[in-house]
Amino acid sequence: MNPGLIKQRVAVTISNVELPVYLPSKKMGMIQTVAVTLTSPDGHNGFGYSYFINNPETIRKATETAIWLAEAARSELSWLLNVERLEETLYGERADMATRAAANALSVAAWDLLGRQLGVPCYQLWNGHAQPLLGFRSGYYWDTAESSAEEKAQAALADSFRMVKVLVGQDTPLADADRIRRIQQVFPEPETVIADAFWNWSVDEAARFAAAVETPLLWFEDPVPYEQLGSLVSPHVIGTGESLGTLGDVIAVAQRGAGRVLLDIGRIGGPVRFLEMGRMLNSMGVAVGSHVYVHQSLHLLNALTMPSPVELLDWWEPLYLNNPKPDADGLVMAAGPGLGFEPDYDRINASHCVVHRVPL
Repeated sequence: MNPGLIKQRVAVTISNVELPVYLPSKKMGMIQTVAVTLTSPDGHNGFGYSYFINNPETIRKATETAIWLAEAARSELSWLLNVERLEETLYGERADMATRAAANALSVAAWDLLGRQLGVPCYQLWNGHAQPLLGFRSGYYWDTAESSAEEKAQAALADSFRMVKVLVGQDTPLADADRIRRIQQVFPEPETVIADAFWNWSVDEAARFAAAVETPLLWFEDPVPYEQLGSLVSPHVIGTGESLGTLGDVIAVAQRGAGRVLLDIGRIGGPVRFLEMGRMLNSMGVAVGSHVYVHQSLHLLNALTMPSPVELLDWWEPLYLNNPKPDADGLVMAAGPGLGFEPDYDRINASHCVVHRVPL
């Protein structure tokens, strides 16, 4: 690599883009993003973002932090590639999900830009290799009152998905178990359905649900609060961890029995920390999955030895001109250069969205 490449100064544009989202109980919410575009002297762009839902105060702090970190990095690519360490150094114990979200948006944009300038995919920059991953349709917000769960499952199957994730924990354990069994009639193979309880059940309720679902789930997600995981006996693999932001907390849930730890790049604070945590978990024999952030997660999971299937959720598709889709076998491939997806810069950097810009 040309040493001058990472020493270059880049233009920085920071935007706030809002996207409507459908939430449970037929409520509309708003995804609020801090979006970062980095532009090199040779005209390449790198893009990264972090998001929160209906949380304007946190997105305000994340945006202010992103501006401050970009200024501290002097808009130099080498510093932006190491912005996660910069955030740790500058914030220390004051770091929180807003400061880590800011670091994530900047870091992803920097790695995406570097990959595009070098003509290689991000997973290659992260010492990974191309491996097809099964993608699952995140039907997370299929309302429990919905009578057409099977129809939605059929639609996912028709779209080439071989796995789906479904929300549970809003009804009784046995009612939800019956709903899962109906969906498993569409996806009858073992380990093709994920049930996500969103931490809504007690240990006893989660155990009753788990016992009532006979066909093995791909994983049982967030069955109980983290501190209660060690008390739950389940025939299904437990997947959890996506709201955690520190290595100590992530290792703790693995030690309490999580067979798959789900890492959220925005909560963790960037791809470097994602990979550090993921590789440590893999060394412990724990599989690692991602949480949302579809475009980035494809590359991150390709850089791990024990990746889980990748979650495909369409909330962020309006930020891009092209988006990952499963092939006829339900597989999704990461490609470059960079992250390999083209952001909709006309939307992202519209005048009413831009909050900070530093030109070259």
